[in-house]
Amino acid sequence: LSALITGATLGERTSMEEIITQFVTSGDITKQCMTLLWERFTKTLSDTTDDEARSALVLLAMCANSEASIISSNISVLINSGLGERGEQDLALAKETCTALLKLAVPKPKTDAPTAPYRLDRNHEIFERLGKILVKCLTVLQDRQYSPMAVEAVSTIYALAEHPDLICGEIIKEMSKVMLDLHNEDPEPESECTQSQ
Repeated sequence: LSALITGATLGERTSMEEIITQFVTSGDITKQCMTLLWERFTKTLSDTTDDEARSALVLLAMCANSEASIISSNISVLINSGLGERGEQDLALAKETCTALLKLAVPKPKTDAPTAPYRLDRNHEIFERLGKILVKCLTVLQDRQYSPMAVEAVSTIYALAEHPDLICGEIIKEMSKVMLDLHNEDPEPESECTQSQ
């Protein structure tokens, strides 16, 4: 399954997600398989590549469509492995971690029945780590994964946080400070965008 995820198009991933959800519901993907996926994601299995770790996380997120507890019972693992040092070095991993965390969000109810959304305190470690990655990696222009990761990170903040506007406001202030400091060091920096035009 991991090999199928690597290089799959968005359409193929969507189709696989439906199949994986059915496999989890029917019990064809066992708890032992889930444990193996977590071990791959965290790289506790020797010789696990970065691609295999990301693929394992994608599969876990797909499994969570059927059982949200797959993600909710492993939040600390996601924070430490996906939004820690590895996430700062591998923005695709950070993006997939956000995608997995988004499985915690309660969808809007189809009726008028009130459903309490899953919300975390704005000081939760998830948002601190996301803010750190967004600010720290802002100036790494050559990493094409920054923009997709940033979109998913902001979506995660708005889906899961109490007062997401306050969190994003603080992140924007930090980003502005970084950019202003960068501009003051080099008033006319050559960006990768202007070089390629």
